[in-house]
Amino acid sequence: MRTLLLPVTLLFLLLHASCGGRGDEAAHETPSASIITELDMKSFGSFLASGTTTIVQFGGKRCLPCMEMRSILTEIGMEHPDVRIGIVFWEDSPELFAEWNITVIPARIMFDEAGNEHSRHRGTSSKDEILAELQHLRLQK
Repeated sequence: MRTLLLPVTLLFLLLHASCGGRGDEAAHETPSASIITELDMKSFGSFLASGTTTIVQFGGKRCLPCMEMRSILTEIGMEHPDVRIGIVFWEDSPELFAEWNITVIPARIMFDEAGNEHSRHRGTSSKDEILAELQHLRLQK
């Protein structure tokens, strides 16, 4: 556990500096809580074991590109209710960032119905790019 503490702390400091350390708390609430589920160490595994295609966004609460991605993922979730969408905030769950080797935010991992990683993307994406990635996953079934 001690060996993980230093890398996680460094990751926290790096991400904190890159996305701004100040901001209004209300400005980063997860939109449409019924569409996007906030995940932590306890809920992450069971969320992936849901038996459906899953998108997990890794980001920061005050990170502007992350907020943009949450809006896009909310739209996708409303249009595709068969896709589960989760979000992990580095401020709340830095251990998941270390476990999944997330070093840049925003980052997105798409999982198939069995909970296997299908693809990952670092940075922002357009809605069309995410939908194309989702279509590609569905064609591989």
